[in-house]
Amino acid sequence: MTPDVPVLRTLGELEFNGAPAPGLSSPRIGLTLLAYLARRSPKAIDRAELAELFWRERDTAKARQSLRQVLLELKRLVGHGLLTNLDKVSLAPDTIALDAAGFESDVRAGRWRKAVASWGGEFLSSADNLGGEDFRFWLEIEREGLHRSLRLALRELIQEARGNSNWQEGMVWGQRWVELLPLEEEGHRHLIELTQLDGHTAEALGLYVAFRSQLRVMDSSPTPAFLQLGAALERDAAAAQGRRMPGSAALFTPDLTGRGHALAELEALWRAVRSGSSAAILVEGEGGIGKSRLCDEFLRHIRAEPCPATILRARGHERAGGTPGAAIAELALALVAAPGASGASASALAQLADLAPAIRERFPSLPKASSQGNLEDALTEVLAAAAGERPVVLYFDDLPLADSASQETLTAVSGRVASGLLFLATGRTGEDQTSAYVELASRAGMRRLKLQPLSPRDIELLLGSMLELEPVSRHRLAERLHAEAGGNPFFSIELTATLVDEGLLLRTDDGAWRLESAETGKPFPLPATIREVEARRLDRLSPETRAAVEAAAVLGRTFDPTLVPAVAGMAPATWTVAQEELIARRIVRDCIGTKGNEFTHEIMHRATYDLLPTSRREALHRAAALVYKPDARRNAQARTAFSYHRSQAGASRRWGRRGLVIATIVAGFLLGAVAVALRRTDSVHWDLRRVQVVPFENQTG
Repeated sequence: MTPDVPVLRTLGELEFNGAPAPGLSSPRIGLTLLAYLARRSPKAIDRAELAELFWRERDTAKARQSLRQVLLELKRLVGHGLLTNLDKVSLAPDTIALDAAGFESDVRAGRWRKAVASWGGEFLSSADNLGGEDFRFWLEIEREGLHRSLRLALRELIQEARGNSNWQEGMVWGQRWVELLPLEEEGHRHLIELTQLDGHTAEALGLYVAFRSQLRVMDSSPTPAFLQLGAALERDAAAAQGRRMPGSAALFTPDLTGRGHALAELEALWRAVRSGSSAAILVEGEGGIGKSRLCDEFLRHIRAEPCPATILRARGHERAGGTPGAAIAELALALVAAPGASGASASALAQLADLAPAIRERFPSLPKASSQGNLEDALTEVLAAAAGERPVVLYFDDLPLADSASQETLTAVSGRVASGLLFLATGRTGEDQTSAYVELASRAGMRRLKLQPLSPRDIELLLGSMLELEPVSRHRLAERLHAEAGGNPFFSIELTATLVDEGLLLRTDDGAWRLESAETGKPFPLPATIREVEARRLDRLSPETRAAVEAAAVLGRTFDPTLVPAVAGMAPATWTVAQEELIARRIVRDCIGTKGNEFTHEIMHRATYDLLPTSRREALHRAAALVYKPDARRNAQARTAFSYHRSQAGASRRWGRRGLVIATIVAGFLLGAVAVALRRTDSVHWDLRRVQVVPFENQTG
């Protein structure tokens, strides 16, 4: 704050230059009005607006008189910085220093500790019963903005403490959060997690139970993530008391973590459908992000409801060899068995039976389908009949993989059933999309729910639901999994299972688990399941893009995109097109804050590199070495890269074996020749004319 400028404190006790009542007849109203003008400075405010804000209960004349009296006193207090005329009032900049403004400035500058230390309490805490509705609305907005800044500062301080494994310092900030914003779940969650990481599981469970009780008193519900934290604490507390959960020496089926908001959105749509409307939603995300798992959990909730519903399921499969309309035929078979479907006309059922002949086994007296019949009309009629009996969920998993005819039919039908239908579909981002899918996704009223990667905390909850691991080890393993798998739950689960299979996660004598300390710094083994998933993603690329991403993988997880054309042996224009495809398919992305590209997560990079045939990998390393060689003498970074790629190119190893054979044969006779051969071994000459990058072939199957 500027020296010699009077300070108005609004965070906590309302004070002006350290005095609560500096000669004002009504200090609370006067200083609150001054704070209001300071927050809106240098904008001029109408006198009528100020009178309405602070003295709404009085008639206009008395309100204006009260305003004039307060402004006169404030003028004596702050001097000529308070600007008034017949209609307007304003406060010149730097007339006073507002502690709330200083707090916000510290937060913007990243001075987290100073910001939190300056927070003395709620903004204008004594003004709750002042003014009218408009003033209270302004006060709520101001407070929420300041709360956001306070949360940010506390969150950053806790994250810093976590990164340094300083659990006790993190607990101090967590406790401060709970004291300042006692009703916020996030602060309690941080305090509980850090208390457990500090080795006090029973105390952490007590904090959890206390906050749950507080929420019940307020008739409020915790988030699913907070409930999962409680379940993990109960498991750990039981283990600490020697009461192992059944089967604790095995991996449990993981809980659904980090998807509370997504699940709540699906359930809100379902409530609307039960009330008589129809809705449609696309759940999108990369492969393994948990789209199907989320939808399965949602459908499980529906089945558990006392009022029955009809759930129709279908799934898209790889398009190669698919029969047109195959997915609709699968769906039609399930639909005609639904309650209420028999209420549709015989002609509509016959039309569906023409697509799925097995329907006639259920309705043997159906007439022959009319040549004038329309499949979309028939499907709409039968679906509406079923929805009229009870609400229907039409769930289509991996819709983009269904045949085009099925996608077009579903796009048309899903928008024609007026009530009682929830159309739920999943689709992978970064895949080729048909025109029907694009039309469906962009249709008016279509909701799109894009699942994001899990946070490290979500991965830790996922781990806690799978196995019993000491809290600090679980926290560190979760951070490693998040770094390698990029928050992808499928990859995280598969990596954990592989750690068990490889003996890196070991069972203890008491039935829990421990992470082998000798392996904590090494890359995790890549399981075959993940290799297969990533191989299928790579197989969908065009040949040029596949060649480009292989060259990028040789350059590293993070790479300079300008080097790729030379390493891959392609024209820059070809690389530009390939780069756009790789970014669109979420395989690579632009680096944040620096120039360059990077693979979206470490697993994608490792899988791409490991799937390269040896001969092609070595050829790409030779090409990369040639790219770095010109700068190797004058640039340390280029010299390191050149040495690495040369060592991976295979030439040095072949020359080493050759030299050993020669030395063995002529050791006793030609020492001089041996010396020449050894010198040749140690100096590999790179000649662009001898280096050939093998043309791309899909050899990974």
